[in-house]
Amino acid sequence: MRFRTYTHVALLILGVMAPSVHAEFLPWNIPVNSSFRVGYLYGSQVVSTFSDYGSGLVKSAVEVIRANKDVDLVIQEVHRKWDPARAQKTTAKVLAKFGNQVDAFICNNDRLATGVIAALKERGLDHIDRVFVAGADAGLVNIRYIVQGKQAVDVWKMIDPLAETAAEVAVKLARNPGKKITEIIKPDKMVNNGTMEIPTIVTPVKLVTRDNINETLIKGGVYTTNQIYGAEPISENLR
Repeated sequence: MRFRTYTHVALLILGVMAPSVHAEFLPWNIPVNSSFRVGYLYGSQVVSTFSDYGSGLVKSAVEVIRANKDVDLVIQEVHRKWDPARAQKTTAKVLAKFGNQVDAFICNNDRLATGVIAALKERGLDHIDRVFVAGADAGLVNIRYIVQGKQAVDVWKMIDPLAETAAEVAVKLARNPGKKITEIIKPDKMVNNGTMEIPTIVTPVKLVTRDNINETLIKGGVYTTNQIYGAEPISENLR
């Protein structure tokens, strides 16, 4: 990174497939009396119709980033279908604007993080010592990026508790068609999706770093040691 004198700031990492989860924060370092430039890239699976005002989830994430006086949110942009090629172009545009002096890119999907890293690679910036990159979904390409030092962290959404909870809720709703949702289940929180307040149940997620890959993804049976650390090639196609 471009800094050598440090204080602490918290960077938001938001899981796109589990919008109900509490935000995870990673202590990071910025210099005293210096602006810490952050890009926030997010996307929609089908069509992107929301802005930071139209989506309660994105607005909440942006508010957390902006709440720290040392952080300069240099871009927040939606990417239809989490398009990594567009994320690469977005990143290149931001880097050009600020003379490569951007410190972090927070992505709520690994495809977007892959696009970010591709743009950083073109400029020799694809290492966490230069630029902090966060992704979500624990894709194999991105987990290998963490091992290689190209990506700092990822978010692993644990499928079993998510699926089990969804099944339990679905059965309860089917058995009680005439009741309000809040009368059937006890939500952990209410999340505004830009249109209404949604009763939400929080399921576990894990913040993945290079130090805990073995204890999280390998021990959890998501990937094998050879898949992550082996020489087997995997596609990094941005299309």
